[in-house]
Amino acid sequence: MSRSFKTRAAVMGLLVLGVVACGQAPHSTAPVKKPPSQASQQWSNIANGFIEDYLRAQPFFAAQSGRHEFDGQLPDFSSHGIKREISRLHDAREQIAAVDPAPLEANERFDREYLSLIHICGAHRNRAGRGIERRGVVGQRGALSDGWNEAPSG
Repeated sequence: MSRSFKTRAAVMGLLVLGVVACGQAPHSTAPVKKPPSQASQQWSNIANGFIEDYLRAQPFFAAQSGRHEFDGQLPDFSSHGIKREISRLHDAREQIAAVDPAPLEANERFDREYLSLIHICGAHRNRAGRGIERRGVVGQRGALSDGWNEAPSG
């Protein structure tokens, strides 16, 4: 056999090997994204509902956040509107508390805590129609509290 025949055979062998290798599917190193759990879906529905309800209740904030369908609207500060807002916040608190944080992803647990804190601030502000102020974390009788108290009226 001549040297050129051996070289041609080697080149042909490499080409055949290359064609066969190209026909195989590449091995993916990207992690497979698992579908959201039932708890995550439940939390997503509650969180999205809370946000939409909040934007409807606070249209100025909604417009400032880029939701321009709320442009020119004001919150309902009538007695009935304030009672409705208080009821909405109580319902939201119950829905948030009903979600078990254990099966949630870390970011969802954070969101749950964050919405709980937003709710606490909103409920205290709206309950009496007054502002809130931060005080110590020990209540009047020495029991731990959430640290938020209504500002004195006056």
